[in-house]
Amino acid sequence: MPSGPDLCPPARVGSVYGSTAEGIRRSPSEFFVLAVEIGTGIAALYGVHRSSGKILYLLKASGRRGFTLLEVLVATALLGLLAGSAIWALTQANNYASIARLYTGAETAAQNQIDLILTEGPFNPQSAQVPIVLTLSPPSQVETDIILYSEPNGTNGPAHTIVGTRTTTVTKVPPVNGVELNLYTATVVVTYTYRSKNYRVQLNAMRASDI
Repeated sequence: MPSGPDLCPPARVGSVYGSTAEGIRRSPSEFFVLAVEIGTGIAALYGVHRSSGKILYLLKASGRRGFTLLEVLVATALLGLLAGSAIWALTQANNYASIARLYTGAETAAQNQIDLILTEGPFNPQSAQVPIVLTLSPPSQVETDIILYSEPNGTNGPAHTIVGTRTTTVTKVPPVNGVELNLYTATVVVTYTYRSKNYRVQLNAMRASDI
């Protein structure tokens, strides 16, 4: 059987325009068309992938669950606890402010009496000049219905008034080794009741002769 290069030409391996398996030649235009078809297919597959991803995202978004009843109840309980704590704190602050305001009023009432004892004159016991406020008879003087604080209860409404009792006690200091010191001590006590609780404010003073 004859053989040779003229009777059975070998396939061109690795040819730019041919297939390495079959030795079939292809023109550049065919490769261009094939490349366009491959690119179109890849683009189509990429578009399908993107569109399927969007659809999957939309499905996930539409299927997102809401809050459960237990979660709602826990959140409501927490909000109620916070609201209750805030109301309790405001109530306590208002209560403390009221107590401090009344204490200031009671202290002012006591201080007014102390100022009167220290400033009333002339005070010269050695010359028998003693103000009436220092010659209390009996030594203790009790005054009731001393207004400590008065707060209107609305426009043109009744006034809510807190009153107390003021007790003033004046005592002459006894002589020391037969020597008159001409000293007088004064104690002023204001008592009052607020919200079923008793309060007491006490101030002390001492006055010597003016000369």
